[in-house]
Amino acid sequence: GIPPSFAEVALNVYELHGTSALNSLTRVAGLGGAYHVGVEVYWLEWSFGWCEEGTGVYMVHPQTSQLGTFHERVSLGCTPCQPQEVLNILEELRMRWQGPDYNLLRMNCAHFSVEFVKLLRVSHAPEWVNSLASVGDAIVSSLGDSGAQKAADEAMGPARGRAPPPM
Repeated sequence: GIPPSFAEVALNVYELHGTSALNSLTRVAGLGGAYHVGVEVYWLEWSFGWCEEGTGVYMVHPQTSQLGTFHERVSLGCTPCQPQEVLNILEELRMRWQGPDYNLLRMNCAHFSVEFVKLLRVSHAPEWVNSLASVGDAIVSSLGDSGAQKAADEAMGPARGRAPPPM
């Protein structure tokens, strides 16, 4: 049957602290922006971030991330997954998405959100959510990994969009 309305899945998008000038430029250029993204499902919001050890997957109450200013909620429809199935999916993701593996350009919260949304079997995440990472891939191609990471770190400042999961 049709999933109940409380099974709605949404992306919660935040403008990262200190990136409003960068986002203004990248939006004008059609490149998206530097966002933190979480997936809201069954009254909780899940995301991925850097931490020294263990999983980088963590949970907050919807629209309360401390990594940025809430910008937009994008509804993706209702998941056919029951709550226990969502927890099983998250258990698998928590094993594969380790905090030390976080990379601003290659393995960030937007990459995590895109994968989680696919596993929840709802509409695809809009491309602009991770468009800056795609630009990052182009930069990596021309500058190499270390040069691109250095440029990203300088652009993002000391926090670099990373925060240890609040567990």
